[in-house]
Amino acid sequence: MFIFSNGCSHTAWNFNEGYVSLVARCLLKNGEQFDNSKLEFATQYLFGGEMEDGSYHLKDPFYSNTFLKNNDDLNLSFAYPGKSNDTIFFETYESLIYLKNINKLPDYVFIQWSGPNRRLHADPSGIWIDVGPHRVPELQVKFEPMASMQTMHYMLLLQNFLNFLNIEYVFLCYMELDNHIEKIKSFKELNLNRFISLDGFHPIFDGFRNQFRDLEWALDWHGHPDARAHYKLSELILNKINKSEKIVSFDKLYTNNSDLLLKGSYDFSLIKKKGIMHLLKDGQHEVLDEHQIPWTPSG
Repeated sequence: MFIFSNGCSHTAWNFNEGYVSLVARCLLKNGEQFDNSKLEFATQYLFGGEMEDGSYHLKDPFYSNTFLKNNDDLNLSFAYPGKSNDTIFFETYESLIYLKNINKLPDYVFIQWSGPNRRLHADPSGIWIDVGPHRVPELQVKFEPMASMQTMHYMLLLQNFLNFLNIEYVFLCYMELDNHIEKIKSFKELNLNRFISLDGFHPIFDGFRNQFRDLEWALDWHGHPDARAHYKLSELILNKINKSEKIVSFDKLYTNNSDLLLKGSYDFSLIKKKGIMHLLKDGQHEVLDEHQIPWTPSG
């Protein structure tokens, strides 16, 4: 069994206890998985470059296929914090082509799409940098509706490629997209049935971030998922791939010393009372300042 995933910090943080690893524990033969720490900032392995403050150089080919060929039970994640959808699409597409050429395609692909405003930037020296509201914002982020339109095209292109390769996949849109893209003709080509979502919410235009903050299943203002949120995501994915019989209880998946079980003391009730959850986005400090909400929790 080979599971390939990609995403940003909402997938990468506490990865060994996160939703992709929970799914892997339910699906892999021996309940074991590849140590993701060896592939932190996996793009450096994909292109043979060295990381420098979150950016990397495009240099050599993919890491040695000996690693891939000698491992049958694989949970391989390319997720890392701050990643843009530009990078998620590019890495995933290039990786799938390479894996196809060495006859090692994954059984499942799980893609967590990031904030549409983030973008991949290259400076004059050739260094690539993922730009976002909290990561070198002086290089400028993408603006709506073009940002969501571009992400939607990435989704559509990757959807079609995965179908061509006959790989079962699940998409999750953690951050919501601008609903103006619904007017674009190509939007109708997007198979929303391959996305997961909470009951009563649109898989793309609502996403998960605000819902988890509203449920107080988030570890911080940015909406990073806690243990309950990760468990819910894993449950939704297993149901989507028709493996609901593989779902195990929450208590069996999490130990008492899990960092994800530590409930943050961020007061989301104040955010809900003020009706500004939709404005919070990536947890922008200017929104917190305007409404006189502390950046850091008390206690």
